[in-house]
Amino acid sequence: MKKANHRSEPAQTGISRRDMLRGVGAAVALPWLESLAAAEQADKQAGPPQRFACFYIANGVQGWDETTQQADGAIRFGDGLSPLADLAAEINIIKGLRHENSIGGTHGHKGPVVLSGAKVKTSTTDVRAGATLDQVLAGKIGNHTLQPSLVLGVEPPCPGVDSNLSSVYLNNISWSSPTRPAPREIHPALAFDSMFGAGPNRLRTKSILDAVLEDAKDLGREISTSDNRRLDEYLSSVRDVERRVERLGQSREYLTWQPALDKPDRERPADHIPEKLADHMRLMLEIIVLSFRMDRTRIATLMFNNERSQQNFGFLDGVNSSAYHALSHGSKEVHARVTNFHSQMVAEFLRKLKSADEGGESILHNSQVLFLSGMHDGSHYAGRLPVLLAGRAGGKLKTGRVLSFDDKSDKRLCRLLLSVADNMGAPLPQFGDADERFDEFC
Repeated sequence: MKKANHRSEPAQTGISRRDMLRGVGAAVALPWLESLAAAEQADKQAGPPQRFACFYIANGVQGWDETTQQADGAIRFGDGLSPLADLAAEINIIKGLRHENSIGGTHGHKGPVVLSGAKVKTSTTDVRAGATLDQVLAGKIGNHTLQPSLVLGVEPPCPGVDSNLSSVYLNNISWSSPTRPAPREIHPALAFDSMFGAGPNRLRTKSILDAVLEDAKDLGREISTSDNRRLDEYLSSVRDVERRVERLGQSREYLTWQPALDKPDRERPADHIPEKLADHMRLMLEIIVLSFRMDRTRIATLMFNNERSQQNFGFLDGVNSSAYHALSHGSKEVHARVTNFHSQMVAEFLRKLKSADEGGESILHNSQVLFLSGMHDGSHYAGRLPVLLAGRAGGKLKTGRVLSFDDKSDKRLCRLLLSVADNMGAPLPQFGDADERFDEFC
């Protein structure tokens, strides 16, 4: 990235030409440009927007694709996926795909790879993976909404290392760049505020950001070149937040689609994290639903759990109170109950999207929702990933199928991700280790 130099500020600022133009555009009225006007008008006439969401379940699954089959056009669901049975016509269950870069290794090689296909650098300090599909899409189409993407989690970050890998790899599936995970929010109230907040809270946040940037300028004069690069990446994330805060105070004229819902139809969540895990997960999913309904973002990811998760599912029948990571290495039947619980959460989300009408079709019809894990089961095996894709991408996707790639020579999951990008109206020449699509998703 090229740096913008200012005589009065010798420290690196990290502002690109594109960011400068955006900043100038916020303060100065640009002249009318027929090309831009035509493109904006085309967007407004294109109908409902497409959405993409990804829900990640850590530590593998049980009762998923081995026991889910299709016969005579009907899908018979395994124990882990049975809550989704009434949504069979809206989903594809995909067997046999994988990422070559996550087949070996342990938990740290799974989460960062699932949406990128990138190779994780083995290090506890020098973190490197790859930009993930959600963030690439946000960079291409995120200018149409208040927030380019919504990155959520449920579990606080896991500390420590995993087989000489930084804990950063355990806690993030969304990466803005190969060296920078996208900031992840686990507090429902703060996630709600980031999408729907306004007034004094916005002004207070803006003043805090201004102070952070001013302090960073002073620090930049005193640290090494390599540390300045790290600081620049941090400041980029701060500026992302700053731009979102500014847009909260602007009119909705920048939107290319006017949703039916213009105000939240639920109250702001309480400031604290819910004591019950199920309540916490549901709140985060409801915030995504509301964000899609109000067109505040079109891209969202949610990590239900970190890799090596310490979440306790003892509230489920037949499940003991041990940490989820330990549980995933034990009884397959018990692990399937936990998988089933996550499927319930996803099923509730999909039903809400299906019931939300926009222009004669549901939001689910105009979405692609990935539900997947970075390993097949608790054994760390990643040569055959559990993948479910819901939604019809505005009619581009055929659904109601169980698709097996077990007998195919090319099983690269990035080929599916390329199709997802195409269906979002953001085609990519290549992504991860793939430059071709699967015919089944075109």
